Amino acid sequence: NGKERRGKTRAAIADVHVQWDPMSLAISQIKDDGMTDAMNQDLAEQSETVLDAARVLVSHVTGEYSIPGSILQSDALRIDIAGRQRMLSQRMSKDFCLAMSGVNAEQSRASLAKTATVFKASHRALQVGSPALGMQAPEDPETISMLERVDAEWAALQPYIERALAAEKLSHEDRAKVFDLFNRLLADTNSAVGLFAEASKANS
Repeated sequence: NGKERRGKTRAAIADVHVQWDPMSLAISQIKDDGMTDAMNQDLAEQSETVLDAARVLVSHVTGEYSIPGSILQSDALRIDIAGRQRMLSQRMSKDFCLAMSGVNAEQSRASLAKTATVFKASHRALQVGSPALGMQAPEDPETISMLERVDAEWAALQPYIERALAAEKLSHEDRAKVFDLFNRLLADTNSAVGLFAEASKANS
């Protein structure tokens, strides 16, 4: 408890502040004064650096506070891939919103397509295993159930992603559904990371 003492983690926290604080001020201004096209563009450009800084921080915290030797080496790749799924879900959510709002639309659609492909392949490897990567399918019932939930959310999202990639317009109701699905996907991919780690500790 108390203040963080580890140098790398403190540096990562500081970097998150450097990237996030100006963005937070801009968001407060938008809440007070409304959004302009210039502000929208600035937020779109800043969002990727904030996401990257947050990903680095999570990586440091996970690595520094895990119990040494408690995670099987054979499970390390699977846990890393599961952790990356959280970041990929956030990136897809961001790119979807940008594509829908017309901000860097072509670039956002290209990023969305690429990220969706990686997420899909990674999810399949986590769910059924990957001999090429030396990954076995999970055996823990709770982990299997959580991945099934992720699978259902991902299946529900794919038609909307395809419409976004085709530059179709979505109703406000559909956008609300997508927002809810991405939030649930993030929460459940995050839960999956913990379940993979706990299963590995139990088997070590």
